[in-house]
Amino acid sequence: DKLIDLGKIKKSDLAYINYENILGFFNSSIVKDLIKKLPTIRKEESFLRKIDNYYVNGQIDIMFEFEDEIILMDFKTDSIKREGFYDKQLQIYKEAIEEALSKKVNSSYIYWYNFKEFEQVNKSLH
Repeated sequence: DKLIDLGKIKKSDLAYINYENILGFFNSSIVKDLIKKLPTIRKEESFLRKIDNYYVNGQIDIMFEFEDEIILMDFKTDSIKREGFYDKQLQIYKEAIEEALSKKVNSSYIYWYNFKEFEQVNKSLH
């Protein structure tokens, strides 16, 4: 209702929303445990970063920011899980966050929306 009031979505679009998959994220033990710790939640943070001779423009879906660490999450709506496929993307996001906020990203996750599952990525880097 709030999103409709803000003009972000139309009431007619409600029929297309998969509430089960959205609630799968919020009802997961990972997210519930993070929320209990009262982080600052940062959503849709954009960045521009030069890597080698290229500029990378990215948008970070959500970060849970604590006093001394950050937990990074990225949402994927692929129809198949392509585990490992997005590891480089999350590594770039991690480096951008650490450079901009001077805090360590201790965990990075992909939330596979259509499967209601999390995949921890870049495990060896933490």
